[in-house]
Amino acid sequence: MKRIFVLICMTFLGMLLITGGATAFDPVQLQQLKDTNQCQDCDLEGAKPLKTNLIGANLRGANLRGANLGRILLIGANLSGADLRGANLSRADLRGTKLLKTNLSMANLSMALLIGADLSNASLSGANLIKANLIGANFHGADLTWANLMGAYMIGANLKSANLCKAKLLKTNLIGANLIGANLAEANLAGAKLNNANLCGANLSAVNLAGAKLNNASLCGAYWSDANLTGATWTDGSKCKKGSIRECKK
Repeated sequence: MKRIFVLICMTFLGMLLITGGATAFDPVQLQQLKDTNQCQDCDLEGAKPLKTNLIGANLRGANLRGANLGRILLIGANLSGADLRGANLSRADLRGTKLLKTNLSMANLSMALLIGADLSNASLSGANLIKANLIGANFHGADLTWANLMGAYMIGANLKSANLCKAKLLKTNLIGANLIGANLAEANLAGAKLNNANLCGANLSAVNLAGAKLNNASLCGAYWSDANLTGATWTDGSKCKKGSIRECKK
């Protein structure tokens, strides 16, 4: 009898888990988005929009968690405060899009176009931004912990006070980027281009800068504890020798 009771409980629990995991976006609101290009605070969790052109759409505060937005045109759209956790935005065109305080944790933004996008104070923890075009994007105060930015184009990007702890930035192009006060502790920037970047006051403890380019970079007040500079090109153009930890041995 006890065994039967346990089996019933387990079955009921399984049903609850299945029900809880199901997506339940509002089809009426999805149609509203299609018809008006406006859907502020809508519930579109897990939805796939009915059209690929959402240029200038107003989706402020919308629930788009797990939504499939791959390759969609979102140029100039307003997604500030939206929930895009785990959403697929691979190859999406987000040029000039407003993403202030947007939650993009674990989202797929690989090869997405985010030129000039505003991601101030956005959450991108664990997000996939491999080879994304982030030229001139604003990440002021954004959370990029554990984010994968390998091979991304971040020329002139604003990363002031951003948290990039343990982020992957291998061969990332950060030429002229603003990294004032950024937290790069334990981040991997091997082979990254940091020419003319501003790293004043940045936390570079245990960061991997092996083979990185630091020509003409500003490093005033940066914290270098256990930073690996082996093979890096220093600010004056000289090469850091093997074993350059915490300082560039020339």
